[in-house]
Amino acid sequence: MKELVRTSDHGTWTLRTLYLIKGPPGRSAESLRGDMDGDMDSDMDKAVFKRNVRKLKFHRLTRSLPEGYELSPRGSAYSARRESGDSSR
Repeated sequence: MKELVRTSDHGTWTLRTLYLIKGPPGRSAESLRGDMDGDMDSDMDKAVFKRNVRKLKFHRLTRSLPEGYELSPRGSAYSARRESGDSSR
């Protein structure tokens, strides 16, 4: 995960995207990306956003649903550790 955050052209998109996907499951990429409006990732278009979600899926942090996404158990555990301040993994 640290590698994803460190090498990203969009900075902290990783945690922000996990946070957005953590919300109600099944939200579309366009809906999730729209929630980034006004923050530092608001220049990220839908194609870039979807590509980034696929990177998270590759690391088994998210899952695709028939429509939209949800956090995987691994993604939920990672998100919970980050929220508690534990960034050791």
